[in-house]
Amino acid sequence: MAWSGFAPEPYEGRPLDVLRAEALAMEQRRQSWREGRAGRLLSAVAAAQKAAQAAHAAAEAIRAALSRSEGGEPDCCGEAADQVEAHAMTLLKAAQAARRLASEGLS
Repeated sequence: MAWSGFAPEPYEGRPLDVLRAEALAMEQRRQSWREGRAGRLLSAVAAAQKAAQAAHAAAEAIRAALSRSEGGEPDCCGEAADQVEAHAMTLLKAAQAARRLASEGLS
């Protein structure tokens, strides 16, 4: 219910150029954060997590193959073992980058 004279003011949208300027400023702040220490640390952690998941999946493939063959020949697992190693190396590099970035301000 609105009494005469007490109705809210009509909504007036903000001008497009103001909205564009605000959006551009927000994107610049985000880009600046991504390029900063915190953003690079987050990227390194995400890369480490992705590599860990991939290494786990490759190792799981080896385990499943050996389970299916009831402890059979591990010769079929060479490619998967190479993948585990490659993902582990990627994980190590990402973890080292994360450690460097996390301890940058401590020295």
